[in-house]
Amino acid sequence: MFTISRRQILCASTLWLAGLSGVRAQSTKPYTLWVEADLASRSNGMGPAIVQGVNEALLAKPELAKWIDIQVINHQGNPDRLVDQLNALAKVSDLKRVIGMVGGGDGNLAPIAARWALGSQMPYLMTWASNPRMLAQIQAETQTQAYLLRKAVTDDVVFDHYLESLQQSGKKRWGLMLVNDGLGRASYDYILESAMSSSGGIELVGVHWHDINAAQISMQYQSLKQRGAQSIFMVTHPYAVQNLAKALVTTMALSEPSRKQQPIIPIICSSNAWSPQPMNASLQALSRAPFYFALPQNWQSSPSKEPVVGFTNLLTQEWLGALSQTKLSSNSSLGRTPLLAQLLPPSAWQDERLAMQFARYGKQGEVTFTHLSSAWD
Repeated sequence: MFTISRRQILCASTLWLAGLSGVRAQSTKPYTLWVEADLASRSNGMGPAIVQGVNEALLAKPELAKWIDIQVINHQGNPDRLVDQLNALAKVSDLKRVIGMVGGGDGNLAPIAARWALGSQMPYLMTWASNPRMLAQIQAETQTQAYLLRKAVTDDVVFDHYLESLQQSGKKRWGLMLVNDGLGRASYDYILESAMSSSGGIELVGVHWHDINAAQISMQYQSLKQRGAQSIFMVTHPYAVQNLAKALVTTMALSEPSRKQQPIIPIICSSNAWSPQPMNASLQALSRAPFYFALPQNWQSSPSKEPVVGFTNLLTQEWLGALSQTKLSSNSSLGRTPLLAQLLPPSAWQDERLAMQFARYGKQGEVTFTHLSSAWD
């Protein structure tokens, strides 16, 4: 189960207060790593998990950590707040000594952060945002390939796995549910194109969009089921998933004697639907209802044993691996070029689709791995 120690709570609280202020006094350490994150409670722990992952990475590399301070930009999910804080922080910072910015927990704000970082020649590492074409769009707009790196389980990878599983299962009627914001719209075109070009008689029975509050999401699920959907692919945020899970478990409880006649069809979710800290009222529902979440592989080495923390930890360590103690000497002569621009190749554009695995929530909030074929049993 994902737990946070008292030390981590105190650390996160300090960073949260720093993020609220927007601008902080100059660091006592020679270099700074920025972290853009939503630390509001409605983020379901995504922002604090990213901050914790960065802290874990620095703890794992003490030879580098002694030179690096962390500056958290707590945008609370607000794009205007993000831009205002970035601009204000840039005015009081020596950007040549900012070694980069880590973020990507919010699929809607990540493109904004990426464009800002590109304009400032600051390396930006996206750790979670899953929009399949986001970086390609930014690249086309800016006509450059420098300083943007993303490693994520993108929705195109997840959907391709889902299509393959549909074809193998023989249950080929499916429905699509998307949040009506940048995250859902970015995935919609690819999903339809991929589905239309697939072979094997795959049939999309309907598409439903929901807003951020997801008030009608249970009715939308029932509508797709009544049209004959045998499973649903869902691109959304944690709040919508948790709302649907609670509604489905209530339905399961009310119709327990006849569940075989009214089965709950499986819901396959993009990685952005995962929550590091689901609400207590939702946890039992998430463990009982057939939700399958796409997560990156190889994050389990994190001390917290939580996917977002572990994944951010590993990527930040890889990011820091480009540096050395010599390069981070407080006497380094940087000139006018940002530090990592000296270390990265001329074209540092990377958009790596990571290997993935499917997971479900256990009864105590732990991560349990499964194969998608179990959804059709």
